[in-house]
Amino acid sequence: MPSLQRLQALLGKPEEAWGWPRREVWEASEQHLGVTLPADYKAFMDVYGPGTLGGYLHLDRPTGLMTPAELEDFWSLE
Repeated sequence: MPSLQRLQALLGKPEEAWGWPRREVWEASEQHLGVTLPADYKAFMDVYGPGTLGGYLHLDRPTGLMTPAELEDFWSLE
């Protein structure tokens, strides 16, 4: 069973429909970061959207195309 399906079995369906894959948004982020983000991370985020799991792990995703300054702020580790 693929990892996304295993997570969905554990977490259930998202409380609200988040959206659909936005390839151009992920590509812009990857170009900015200089790395390819894991496919399973992008797939999970496209289904569940940003949020916190168990009050412990916070996950975020870009919601649209961003300027270089917005990308820098979004992906900053500060």
